[in-house]
Amino acid sequence: MLQKGEEEMNLIDKFNLEKPFYETSAFNKGVEFIKSDGKILCLVGRWGSGKRSTAKQVYVAATNSSPIMISDPLTLDVTEHYEPIIVDLTLSIEISESEKKNLSEKIHMLFENMSSSKTYTKAFIIFLMVEDRENIDVPISKELVQCYFEIVL
Repeated sequence: MLQKGEEEMNLIDKFNLEKPFYETSAFNKGVEFIKSDGKILCLVGRWGSGKRSTAKQVYVAATNSSPIMISDPLTLDVTEHYEPIIVDLTLSIEISESEKKNLSEKIHMLFENMSSSKTYTKAFIIFLMVEDRENIDVPISKELVQCYFEIVL
């Protein structure tokens, strides 16, 4: 069940699983990272650079299912999710320290949920961020830092 701030993309209408429409070096690096057990993928770029399209295609290539987009990470209900997600931080102007801590705890819990799920073989989150971000950092725990990769589009 999708909650406020979430959208499920229609796989049939939007994507062709046989031939990615957005096959670029960013797409290839993202898929390679996820398939090599990467956990946190950040796509960083200017408005209109293709972050969202690339993220959707990486998600489909890694899971063979419709992407789940979270447009407001602060409203993410991790008790509902046991699958990878795409988190759009492009509209987040500033996240307070307490919100970062809360989001970090949610990310940790989401990874625990995904690890216990039998549905998906890969546990990952894709973050979308604008290039000129000032106060937005991905709040990840120390154990996930080694599984973090950033691609600038």
